[in-house]
Amino acid sequence: MDAETEAAFVAHVKDLERLAIDGDHHAVKSLACMALLVEGWRPTDPGGGGEIIDLMPYLKLAA
Repeated sequence: MDAETEAAFVAHVKDLERLAIDGDHHAVKSLACMALLVEGWRPTDPGGGGEIIDLMPYLKLAA
């Protein structure tokens, strides 16, 4: 990833974090989806069956 793309990505994630802290549920869901992808989940995975990822920190921020 080039430096410009990486900077734009980091800025976007920081915006999502700020919005999540402010209670934006769409930002919370976006961060949760990113966490799933980072942990190796793929949309084609049947029924999960993998490691459970704790998304409560993001949900608590939105509460």
